[in-house]
Amino acid sequence: MSISIQVVSMSPVLGDKPGNIRKMRQSIRSDADLAVFPEMCLTGYSIRDDVRWMAEGLDGPSVEAVRRMADETGTHIVFGMAEKEEEDGDIYNSAVLVAPGGRVWCYRKHHPVHFGPFEEKLYFAQGRTLEVAETSIGKIGMTVCYDIFFPEIVKSLALMGADVVAHIVASPHTTRVFFQKVLPARAIESTVFMAFSNNAGVYNNMLFWGGSMVLDPRGNVAASMDIFREGSVQAEIDFRDLEFARSMRPTLADTPASFLGWMGGQDAERKS
Repeated sequence: MSISIQVVSMSPVLGDKPGNIRKMRQSIRSDADLAVFPEMCLTGYSIRDDVRWMAEGLDGPSVEAVRRMADETGTHIVFGMAEKEEEDGDIYNSAVLVAPGGRVWCYRKHHPVHFGPFEEKLYFAQGRTLEVAETSIGKIGMTVCYDIFFPEIVKSLALMGADVVAHIVASPHTTRVFFQKVLPARAIESTVFMAFSNNAGVYNNMLFWGGSMVLDPRGNVAASMDIFREGSVQAEIDFRDLEFARSMRPTLADTPASFLGWMGGQDAERKS
C-alpha cells in the first residue's frame, strides 16, 4: 500500500481562525491522502493571553470546518490548535487528525516548552495520553514540537502500531539544526515514516524556519520544503519500506515488552 503525504510550511495570521482555515483549504492538493499543517496553525503560535478565549473544544466550529474540508477534499488532515477541555477548562496545545467521514483524533502535547523565549506552561496543561489513529490510509500517530526530543514517545507510538508519525512544530531558526538531526534519528530508531510540518514567518520577533519534510523509516528525506518559505511538498510513501526497514534493523522487535510501562498505566497496547 502506498499513500501521498503533503507537508505544509504555513504562515498563519495571528488570531484569524477563519482566514487560517481558508489558507489550509487552499493549500491542500487534490491528490494528497494526508495533509499535515503546523503546530497552532489555527490561531498562529504566539497568541499568548488570547489563548484563553481563542481555544475551542473538539466539537467547536473550527474542527467542524476542518471536518467539512476533509469531506470535500477526501484528505486526512492533521493540524495544530489550542484545545479547550470543556469539563475542567484546561487548555492544551494539541494536534488534531480529522478523517473524511468526520472521525476526529487528538494528541495533547506532553512537554509544553518553558525555556528561552517560550512560556507555554503559563497557558497550556500537560497532555498525558498517546493514541494511534487507525485510518483507511494507515495507522497514524501524532507528536508536537518539543516532544520529539523524548524518543520514548515516538517509540511508544511505533510499538502501538503507527506507520506514520505526524510531527507538527513551531520551530524558530535557532533550533533548526537540532530538528534536522533529531528527526532522522527518530525515524531510524523507531522505523516509522515521519511527516514534519513547521510554521514559517515572523511572530513576536521569532523567525520560524519552515522546512517541512517527509522522512522514510531509514531516515532519508523523501521530500522537503525550502527553508524560510511558505508552501508545501508532497511525497509518495510505500508501506513495504516499513517491512524492509524493520527486517534489516529490528529495533521494535528487540524492544522489551515492558517498555510501554513508562506511560504509567495509560491505556496502550503493543501492536508490533
